[in-house]
Amino acid sequence: MRRANPDLQQQRVEEIVAAATACFLEKGFHKTSVQDIAARAGLSMGLLYRYFPGKEAIIEAAATTAGREAREQIERFAQADDLLAGFRQLARALLDVAAIPGYQALLAEVHAESFRSPTLRRLEQEDVAAMQRAMADALMQQQRAGRLLVTVDASALATALLAAIEGLAALAGLQSAPTDRQSRRAIDALADLLRSAQPPPRRRTRSGSGAKSASE
Repeated sequence: MRRANPDLQQQRVEEIVAAATACFLEKGFHKTSVQDIAARAGLSMGLLYRYFPGKEAIIEAAATTAGREAREQIERFAQADDLLAGFRQLARALLDVAAIPGYQALLAEVHAESFRSPTLRRLEQEDVAAMQRAMADALMQQQRAGRLLVTVDASALATALLAAIEGLAALAGLQSAPTDRQSRRAIDALADLLRSAQPPPRRRTRSGSGAKSASE
């Protein structure tokens, strides 16, 4: 018996998830059928059902993928040598995803459905909690690197920053003609808040034979 190729299986799963995401963005959550997803992925119904038992399982995989990609952006922010530049890059990346045509409508549809579906409700709650943990961890990593005051409540700041970015995304979705300039100004305002939570730069003065920090 020929063994299943795990790389090919993973590729198939990714293709199905990508196809489902495209269908959801185009047609919405409820109007998309499993047949639509199979056709977009170029698979037969029988082959698709080898990987997923139904649409709800595909939605769960799509949500998991989206959450993982967002947390990867947060991890890049955690590694950034420049706190403010790293935050601007993170905020821009998250807003770019939210600006994809159909994304905000799909998000609203899934959120509404979550009040009727325990599975979707659980997914939403887990995603929010994972995003907040990732952001808090990133801020604490910046604290350990000396780029953010250790007195700052990283968890509370993570919640505030993510809520602000999500609010900007929702606002842009409601505007008839949102501009990139508006988003940049809003991101700069959030970066200014972060700047106020940074340690003051260490000044160096000449003392004796060598240079010493003014704080020494």
